[in-house]
Amino acid sequence: SIYEVRRYLATKKFGVEAVNAAIERLIEKGYLDDMHFALSFISSKARGKPVGVRFLRAALKKKGVEDVIVKQALTESGFCEDAQAALEAARKKIRKDYDRNKIARFLFSRGFSTEIVYGTLRVLDKENRNTRHEE
Repeated sequence: SIYEVRRYLATKKFGVEAVNAAIERLIEKGYLDDMHFALSFISSKARGKPVGVRFLRAALKKKGVEDVIVKQALTESGFCEDAQAALEAARKKIRKDYDRNKIARFLFSRGFSTEIVYGTLRVLDKENRNTRHEE
């Protein structure tokens, strides 16, 4: 991202004018583009472990990408939270004991929306009740 390059060059003791000129040149040449960066970042994270929109927004903001670009990139990428992915992630997290609060914290930490988290918990509650009744 532009912010990361600016920060990196600043650590190398380049002056403000030199940093600005370098960034301008990189943008002109097409080597530095926050929209392209955001789309690549979203695509990369979508292929990895399941995450939600909140996680992506926070991560891109931390990397200095402007909110307008983040919103546009999320729209263009077609990224949408996947309730099934949240459920699978929660099932992997469950060991021997089903701890509803622990699963909720885990899913929230992955950036899933409140709706997805509570929907996942309802499914897991139902599965947990059915498992206990079968025993």
